[in-house]
Amino acid sequence: MQSKDLYPKAIAVYEAVLTLMHHGKDITTLTVADIARAAGIGKGTTYDYFSSKEEIIAKSLIYGYKMLLEKIVRSMAEEKTLETKIRSLLETAAKYENTGSMFEKVMMMVSSSKEMQVYIKSIFEEEQINISYFTKVVDDFIQCAVKEGILPDTYDQKYVPYVFLSLLQTIFGPMNCVLNRLNMADQEMQVQYLYKMTVAALQSK
Repeated sequence: MQSKDLYPKAIAVYEAVLTLMHHGKDITTLTVADIARAAGIGKGTTYDYFSSKEEIIAKSLIYGYKMLLEKIVRSMAEEKTLETKIRSLLETAAKYENTGSMFEKVMMMVSSSKEMQVYIKSIFEEEQINISYFTKVVDDFIQCAVKEGILPDTYDQKYVPYVFLSLLQTIFGPMNCVLNRLNMADQEMQVQYLYKMTVAALQSK
């Protein structure tokens, strides 16, 4: 049986919350009635799926985060070379910063709401969100590197994943986010440097 979290009306609620956040609505003053109205459903209907506003916000945040990760996986899969996959990730990171970082706003609320912290922690632990998506990205990188002859068919299965995890941390890490936000990063230069650094790291062992 499909989880209520994935029913169309529940997803409509997530999308409504994310849209309201994107347009600068103050999540701390947002009401369930506001969310229901934006989702096009009755206020009472929301309680068929959620127990509180905090649960709605927390699950909407997780939904938005998963959508971002799925977008990263899809955009990478469409690229055929290691270099263009790196470019795709850099473009995604830059676009994420240009949205005004709506997730940062909600995290301020999370820090003061124990209920939301519990929801978010339980979902991350139960679904292992980061692990599942990052594993897909790293596997995509590895398969591409093997195809291009950058990696042999047999490679160090402990070392190589760390190289690509380090690449992801560089692209989505705080320093690169600041550079993107201030428009200080030359994307093509970043692509070339990160590509060369990654190939050098892969071939150094």
